[in-house]
Amino acid sequence: MIVVGHLTIDEVEVPGRGVRVAMGGAACYASLGARLTGIDVKILSKIGGDFPGNYLELLRKAGINLDQVEKVNSSKTTRFRLTYIDEERTLRILARAPEIKLKDLGSRPAYLGPVAWEISLEDVKTVAEKGSVVALDPQGVLRQADADGVIRLKRIDPMLLRGVNVLRLASKEAEILTGLSNPLKAAGKLLEVGVETVLLSMGSKGVLAASSAGFFR
Repeated sequence: MIVVGHLTIDEVEVPGRGVRVAMGGAACYASLGARLTGIDVKILSKIGGDFPGNYLELLRKAGINLDQVEKVNSSKTTRFRLTYIDEERTLRILARAPEIKLKDLGSRPAYLGPVAWEISLEDVKTVAEKGSVVALDPQGVLRQADADGVIRLKRIDPMLLRGVNVLRLASKEAEILTGLSNPLKAAGKLLEVGVETVLLSMGSKGVLAASSAGFFR
């Protein structure tokens, strides 16, 4: 499996507990999760000259292929500041690595996990149309930053997701995409536009899985 998206540096701030800095990004977590199940994983990503070498070593020791992780020394790594106050989270982007152009992925299953619009929806569509098995976490294509770098969600045409085999998203993202706050109705709408399987996370309420076979919680 190939996992595509920016590896990030995350600054996690909790008032009264300081700031913790760690590696993040869907490419990081999806790759490590896949390796725990024994799947061979390669990451396609771009990082800046400031990306810590010990983060890469952690991924290597997990058995992840990093041959397609490009280090651009003249750029910064995508970096976020996550500030938590009670149940609320503010996400701010501090730096962004270069865009990732999807090359021919062949028959290798792909997990696309953009976090800062580094993958274009046009590229996602092209990969899906070539017959590759594509799973998409759309958070990065639903985000936009204001003048202060604070991340807000934006709506895109859900028809752009036609052909995606597996769509993994959070309930708020599903609501933004479909205009429907009910998870069952939102998942159903996404199936209607041509997504094969929807995995909709609902926080403490669990996960809703939806496909032509039915709805499972």
